[in-house]
Amino acid sequence: FFFVSFVDITAVMSCCGGRPCGGYRPEPDATLEHFSSRYPKLGLQKDAWAVAATGLPQFDEYNDGLEVLQEGDTAPFVYTGEHLRACNFPLGGFGCGHVLLCGDGTLKDWTVVNQCRKADGGPWDAPAPLHCMPSNWFAVSATVQGQAKQTYALISPQNYTETTTALPPGQEAHVSQHEVCRLQTIPGIKALTMRCRYPIADVAYDIPGFPVHMSLEAMTPAIPLDSKASCIPVAVFQFSLKNTGSVPVEVSVMQAQQNFVGWDGFVDCTRAHTSFWGGNVNTPFQTEAVGGLSMTSTSVASSTPDTYGTIAIAGVAAPGVNVEVISQAANEQDLYAKFQAGALQPTTASPTPPSADGTSYCGAVVQTVTVPAGGSQTVDFYLCWHFPNRSRSRSAPGKPYEKLLPSILG
Repeated sequence: FFFVSFVDITAVMSCCGGRPCGGYRPEPDATLEHFSSRYPKLGLQKDAWAVAATGLPQFDEYNDGLEVLQEGDTAPFVYTGEHLRACNFPLGGFGCGHVLLCGDGTLKDWTVVNQCRKADGGPWDAPAPLHCMPSNWFAVSATVQGQAKQTYALISPQNYTETTTALPPGQEAHVSQHEVCRLQTIPGIKALTMRCRYPIADVAYDIPGFPVHMSLEAMTPAIPLDSKASCIPVAVFQFSLKNTGSVPVEVSVMQAQQNFVGWDGFVDCTRAHTSFWGGNVNTPFQTEAVGGLSMTSTSVASSTPDTYGTIAIAGVAAPGVNVEVISQAANEQDLYAKFQAGALQPTTASPTPPSADGTSYCGAVVQTVTVPAGGSQTVDFYLCWHFPNRSRSRSAPGKPYEKLLPSILG
């Protein structure tokens, strides 16, 4: 049986001088007290969070800071409550960079655009990344005949506490003001529990009053004795939907994604204007197996080191599953509003026009399925990236997966 601890992997990557690959840890004197005045604590009472238009309140039992959990209070590898602040589960093939599935249910800390950091100050050195990227999360809506539709972002603020919001950017467990403000404008869910055993993370969602039970299995390719299959830049997400009621439920699951092609891998992207964006295009596509969005930029030449590339999100075609897209949203609030309103497009729709200078689009893939009374369904999503022009290499420029995967669609 092949098993590698992801903690061990990030601790010994030679490309980063023994530091976590592409990551950042504060210097010893960068204490919480030192930063507390620069990053003021936020009031995180239960009435701070957005409330869905329909459905039961999610945060009636929310208490600022949660209970203090002791070692042994949960099963091994299980994260809940305040322990979720320690959950940063890497997704992505070996040598491909990764994105982290974090304790609030979002995807963060992207290291896919050839970032690396060495300790010797040499030509391959790079500044510490901030990794603040909007619009990388999941959402769900459900409709029972004769009842109003319920819609939620699958994000929980369990680890959004006064302590974590006061941490400086880049420090483990830091929660940004952007993340807090997002759940003040987009309704999230009460709680989630994560069970993390690399290369698979299982997430159970607690959504009071929701007509189906939801869970997620997120995985990264790690195939014993098959190094090639383990070096594919992809993350796989399978949502399980269980209807314990007596009537069918129509359920839509959304995978949201920011088109960040052109990003340098380090700068905070949560501001309204970012200089390295502009000319970004989202293109719906459909193959025999999947349908989704391909994200590119007309402003980044194919010869550009590091930042040239493509992102793709896709839903797996299956009987009874309808795959649609939201190709163009200005921000994550706009994206959520379109999902809630059912403003979806077919996967054969036209590409978006190039985005204006300094801006980019976010987009989404939406899968809709009817879950029969007493039945279950699954929907599968892929997240892929392809940034082949790695310049910080002691040998020939390039990325190992470029030889295996010449383009994002193979």
